[in-house]
Amino acid sequence: MKKQINPTIKAHLIRGAFYLILLVAVCAIPFALAARNTTAGRASRVISRSNLSALAPASAFRAPAAALPKAKGRNGIVAKLLANTPLLTYMIDDGTAEDSIGLTSGGTFAAVNSFPVTGGNNVITSISIAWGTPAFPDPTLNGLPYTVGLWSDPNGDGSPTDAVLLAQAPGIIAAAGTDTFITTPIPPTMVTTTNFFVGFLITHTAGQFPAAFDETAPTLPNRSWVAITSSISDLSGAQTIESAGLVGNWLIRADGNTGGPTPTGTPSPTPTATATPCTGQYTVAQITDTIVPGTTDIGNHGDDTVTTIALPFPFTLYDQSFTSVNLSSNGNAQFTTTDTAFTNTCLPWAAHNYTIFPYWDDLYLVNAGFGIFTSVSGTAPNRIFNIEWRAQYFPGSGNANFELRLYEAQSRFDVIYGTVDSGNTSATAGVQKNTAPNFTQYFCNGAGGAATGAQSYTLQPCGSPTPTPTGSPSASPSGTPSGCIVTGSLDSSDPTQTDRLFRSGIPQTCPPSTTCAVFGDPSPRHYDAYTFTNNTGATQCVTVDPTTECVGTNYIFVAAYLGSFDPNNICANWIGDSGSSPDPTAPPVTFMFEVPNGQTFVVVVSEVTPGAGCPSYMFTVAPQSVCGGGGSPTPTATATATATTTATATATATHTPTATPTATATATHTPTATATATATATASASVSPRPSPTPRPRPTPPPRP
Repeated sequence: MKKQINPTIKAHLIRGAFYLILLVAVCAIPFALAARNTTAGRASRVISRSNLSALAPASAFRAPAAALPKAKGRNGIVAKLLANTPLLTYMIDDGTAEDSIGLTSGGTFAAVNSFPVTGGNNVITSISIAWGTPAFPDPTLNGLPYTVGLWSDPNGDGSPTDAVLLAQAPGIIAAAGTDTFITTPIPPTMVTTTNFFVGFLITHTAGQFPAAFDETAPTLPNRSWVAITSSISDLSGAQTIESAGLVGNWLIRADGNTGGPTPTGTPSPTPTATATPCTGQYTVAQITDTIVPGTTDIGNHGDDTVTTIALPFPFTLYDQSFTSVNLSSNGNAQFTTTDTAFTNTCLPWAAHNYTIFPYWDDLYLVNAGFGIFTSVSGTAPNRIFNIEWRAQYFPGSGNANFELRLYEAQSRFDVIYGTVDSGNTSATAGVQKNTAPNFTQYFCNGAGGAATGAQSYTLQPCGSPTPTPTGSPSASPSGTPSGCIVTGSLDSSDPTQTDRLFRSGIPQTCPPSTTCAVFGDPSPRHYDAYTFTNNTGATQCVTVDPTTECVGTNYIFVAAYLGSFDPNNICANWIGDSGSSPDPTAPPVTFMFEVPNGQTFVVVVSEVTPGAGCPSYMFTVAPQSVCGGGGSPTPTATATATATTTATATATATHTPTATPTATATATHTPTATATATATATASASVSPRPSPTPRPRPTPPPRP
């Protein structure tokens, strides 16, 4: 009888041979594979080279721990799963990290997932990442900085070795080891290749294993990659995770929306007589005020509950009047819906028309002393309805005290913040009528303004087009009741600046919260500059709200400067910028900055891609006192400026140069080229460089295509 080999022994022999071949194949790369059962067994299977740090799982070095509980079935309570409502979330994980990966000796590496563009959702708006693993928790990961990235796949082979960086944004690890996805918004970026990559670059110390790793079958091979690199733009050394003998996928996701929308309703640089229906938009201005305590308890003392109350007077939001409102325990006021959603999104919130968001977060009103309380100030017809939330964060910790005020016979409302322990890190504030562009977002998940002080939301009137003036745009009063609207375009006739600003993804606020940094590509880019003066008698927090249909290659960027703008030193005199390029499919990029009394400031609109241009853009400046109260904005070069009273009238760059400015002008145009009275946009601006302190060092990425 022929001797038979025991099937179990045979399987072990085959497996052993496979591991030997695999070890030889990957001995030249610094990856590690670890068994889980014993410390000795795990450590014996770390694969590395002496001159490189090894990539290893936490299970090879850290002690296991029991899984963390998940109250109410929620995927974490420190941060939200998504920062906005995408049409598609790209993902290849199951939401659970059985292990996490890091460099055994510490260092810097990049981890990326590959995705094919699906269903036309080629505009990537944010990247969501889970950190660490509940199986081997490491609280030291929390607070660790990282940078997310979006890359294209030029040759379409699914390998990031030739990837081109399209967008990046900074982030901070939170909720490590809880399977919670931390979402980092990026400037909405269109992917034009068949595939794309999203991931992160991180630096950590020995003993930390930051990259969450899903090992549950079925996994997708050759979709998760790793590169030992210190540059987020260099993935040339990337290898599949399978090359290290690790089987699984990174917990890295991307939010996608459709791109290439048909422009509608965008102000034209040359208005026509055709009237187009439009919706006025809210602008946000900083005010000084404190909470008026509510005295009437509406009875909302729950978790994820909505209570309907009658208003003491009709209130108009956008173009509709309401006599009741539905107040959510989670910090929003819905006029047509009664949604109890606790997971906030960036605006617009789909299918939730006519909603105000004083502070939308996962709040908790169950404990004694917490709830929603109202009161009425003043007398008819000038009453104010105060709606105060005294809340905690789910499941009953911290404080979130804030108030919404509705004004009788006005469409204005205010939001006042008291003690808000978590600030704007996981909340949304703003207002929406329906979908883009009919919404105004003040902050969302850490980006935008601060959840402090008080803000007044004022509805801008639409106005009607009027014929284009042919005279000189000399200083003359202009503006709408809540600000000044400027329209323009960028083309080859405009002056150029050197390089462009780095898009941090964080709009400037009052007080300042961001610093200036350049992109690092000295190519010339066309720009328009508009000068204003604060003659109000006090320091003003100025708000600039840019909009445009120019997206993708035609993206623009908007910044502000105190005193003057030097196109050869674009961080000199910088006081703030929009953080991201305005995009009709993305949240607003409204930004703010402080201007002392008597000081001028310059708003600069520039190209992102050299020579790409932008056929039409618009921005609104508020308050009116720094724009319409003492003069009209005029272009410093060939921009198209809009001066409005109740309508938007476009002033062409045909001008009559004069050597003596008028005494009342607060916005001036200083041409350096001699021009005739009928010259059309041929002047250029010459600005003497003004020295300024060197900005704080900040990563300067290489130019993206």
